Amino acid sequence: HIGKELAKYLIFTGKVVDFAGAAVSGALIERVGAPSNNTSSLGNGTFVLSGIPGGSPFSLKVSKATYVPSYSGSILSGSDINATATPFTLYTAAQLTGLGVTPGKGVVFGTVLNWATLAPVEGAVVTASSSLHPGTPYSVTYYTGTGFGGAATFANGIFVVHNTDDGDTVTINATRPGWTFSPDRPPEELALAVASVEARAGLPPAGFRAHVELGQRG
Repeated sequence: HIGKELAKYLIFTGKVVDFAGAAVSGALIERVGAPSNNTSSLGNGTFVLSGIPGGSPFSLKVSKATYVPSYSGSILSGSDINATATPFTLYTAAQLTGLGVTPGKGVVFGTVLNWATLAPVEGAVVTASSSLHPGTPYSVTYYTGTGFGGAATFANGIFVVHNTDDGDTVTINATRPGWTFSPDRPPEELALAVASVEARAGLPPAGFRAHVELGQRG
């Protein structure tokens, strides 16, 4: 970014929780492709991962025994990131099955946010395209807070892409009348890991987290 010097190495601060929102301690957080760059979550679920090369895309993997691993999307930042406000969620295989995920498949959990306020956006329609089968997009459902349904995001902004294929790259897009979709906002404006609109599948079944930012036209 003009007028800003990119950091040589970044520090990523985050948090890990379970399906009920309780802190998960002892989870392993590692940089995908560089597993020696890792750390563990503390008793309150928080973690600090340093030594991440600045100015280059990276993804994080979060894992712990009895849980299905969770991956971030591709993150690009020139400065430190604090993502504790949007924790990684770990699910058991049984919990994912209960959410409608077929064994051996992945799932993308995401939230549509207003980039100015970071508040969830209601009424956004989300699409999810595939690099493996570009002519056949994935179906997207919306979380009501207790179940799935609707044709657009509810007040919590949460969307779910079920049963993604292993090794696929899922590209997320969102629309809402009067709003502009932005896949890559400057990190200094966000202060959390929301630079991603892609979720890369790992070994199935896998859980993913993605955030989509929408800016309202003036």
